[in-house]
Amino acid sequence: MLNRFLYKTGLYSRLLRWLNRKSRSIDLLLFPLTFLSEIYSLLMIFRRAYYRRYRSFKGVVIDSKRKKPLVISVGNIVAGGTGKTPFTIFLAQYFNRQGYSIAVVQRGYKKKTNENDNSIFCVEAGSDLSLGKIVLEGGDEVAMLAKMLPFANIYSCSNRKKVLANLENRFDVVILDDAFQHLKVRRDFDFVLLNSKKPFSSERCFPRGLLREPISCLKDADCMIFTHFMESEWRIIKNKLDNLKYVLPGKKIIRTKHTPVCLRTIDGSIEISLDTLKDNKVLAFCGIGNPEGFFAGIKELGIRDLVSYSFPDHFDYGQTDLQCLENEMEKQNCDIMLTTLKDAIKLSDLIIQNKVYFLDMKIDVISDDTEKMQEILRGFN
Repeated sequence: MLNRFLYKTGLYSRLLRWLNRKSRSIDLLLFPLTFLSEIYSLLMIFRRAYYRRYRSFKGVVIDSKRKKPLVISVGNIVAGGTGKTPFTIFLAQYFNRQGYSIAVVQRGYKKKTNENDNSIFCVEAGSDLSLGKIVLEGGDEVAMLAKMLPFANIYSCSNRKKVLANLENRFDVVILDDAFQHLKVRRDFDFVLLNSKKPFSSERCFPRGLLREPISCLKDADCMIFTHFMESEWRIIKNKLDNLKYVLPGKKIIRTKHTPVCLRTIDGSIEISLDTLKDNKVLAFCGIGNPEGFFAGIKELGIRDLVSYSFPDHFDYGQTDLQCLENEMEKQNCDIMLTTLKDAIKLSDLIIQNKVYFLDMKIDVISDDTEKMQEILRGFN
């Protein structure tokens, strides 16, 4: 519980960064964490080896005789914001354009009801359930998926194997959001996302670092997606990947970036041009896994000045929190208040007095990798 608290509040990563700036003698203090990290790493390696040998979790993509549905996993190996849910939306929208029926399965992290409850919560395509109700029963990311994918059924359950057993032959495609480590569920294809700004964190597993599994586990990934791509940082990543060829032989690699589209009111009903931000002072806030990436993206939109506030990931806003932000907006003489779609979902039932918008984003595959991505997607047809 303490470990989760430190990580979710951001204290964990800040503490590690502070310690790593000190002299090598500080390694003595970190030895207990390093020792536990090595034990955890070995356990994760043995776990994958067991599932790979005795309880195969991989299906076959190109197999005309296999039963529906096609099961695709979207996951990561570094804790924090890599853009799993936006990429899930990207995939679902592609399959919808191809005319497939789609279901998305989520764990329902941070839902208000019992998180470990094995009951299945479903938002059916075209449902008129309120976002507040969905957040309560399924979590904020389920509500975000339901809002962006009205054509898909969204399922939330801590036991995703149970959900998948109920979906046999009902859908053409099932996308498992955040399921790379969920080896109990058989899948046909694994997309693993890494943030280009720090793809492998400190290269250490919990509790010494932020890796959920050792880097060697990436050999089970079918495609690695580097999100938030920046050309200036790619050479460093490329050198690292060259050193990992023995682990990642012939691995498919796709680079993507998050592109701002427009501003929207909290309920999403009104679209406003990005030009509205130019030369204005903006108060930005969010409760996501990678707040620095969100704030950096806003600065590139030609704003005059930025006041930023970050909350723990999956933060549950109340009317008092919003009032404090609105007071700060007036105090700092800001023109606009800006947040993410994920945060906007949790503001939908609150009374908003000032100009509060969310930044609508989309995932774009960089031009050099477009053909490779299309080839992967065509392979699912």
